[in-house]
Amino acid sequence: MPNLVLPSPPSCIRPLTDEQSTWLRTRYPDISFSPANCVTCGGKKTFNWYAPRSREQIETYDCDCPNQFLLHRVMLHSGIGLNFQRLGWDDFTYLPDEHHETIANYIAGHENYVNAGIGLIAYGPMGNGKSMLANLALKGLLSFGHNGFYTTFSELLNTISGGWKDKDERQWFYRQVKNAGVLVIDDLGRESKREVLLTRGEREASGAASGVQKVSRDWVERSFEEVVRHRVANSKPTIITTNLDIDNIESGYGANVLSLLRERCFTMKFQGEDRRNEMRSRFITEASKGLRRPVVLG
Repeated sequence: MPNLVLPSPPSCIRPLTDEQSTWLRTRYPDISFSPANCVTCGGKKTFNWYAPRSREQIETYDCDCPNQFLLHRVMLHSGIGLNFQRLGWDDFTYLPDEHHETIANYIAGHENYVNAGIGLIAYGPMGNGKSMLANLALKGLLSFGHNGFYTTFSELLNTISGGWKDKDERQWFYRQVKNAGVLVIDDLGRESKREVLLTRGEREASGAASGVQKVSRDWVERSFEEVVRHRVANSKPTIITTNLDIDNIESGYGANVLSLLRERCFTMKFQGEDRRNEMRSRFITEASKGLRRPVVLG
């Protein structure tokens, strides 16, 4: 019996441009830039993984290294790390029915929702799959030809507060983040205890000593509102995850921001126990069996 083969990516998934490849090499200098060092098979040309729609039957796959290389680079350029690159909707077995229907309808109606700037807010306790949902939604939209970018809220603030060394970095921020076709902001609310290194100009302007200084709450609110207001004004959807409830979003970031988001977002409340132990057990079991998760779009 011949080995199985993963489906090819859709035609809208195209190789990165020279400019995009340069950006990727600058920010990820240690990753492989050749299909010969495949992130899935490690150059062996085959790998073991479960049969389609099964978590018991193990099959051998012929590795399509060039397409695994392509998908890995495209998703990494969109901010999606390798862990989430390897996850699909089959891994989201605990998604509540009402949320499954919401996200299924959102992906199915992607053209209209993205055109109207409609996004998602997933909120609730940690470990319930909010980040996985956001990444899977972004991957699904990429598979239909939309461009997008994933960032944590802390990373977003760090990018803004760090300033830009040159014009190219500033252009990158406005194009890749602030003006992303679909922007995922993960972990809103995790920045409260965070500290950043201020630029020299910011230290001088604030009269602060050199070194590390806490970011003011007011600055955080203004920065977040600026990004949200810009995206709403330009009908660009934003997907947000947070451990905060809706009332805390309003008290922490202002009624204006919450009103803007609610106007252009589905809201999804996550509840229940932390699922990370379950996922950890699954990953350990797969590794012990010698299985290799491929990079997938959904």
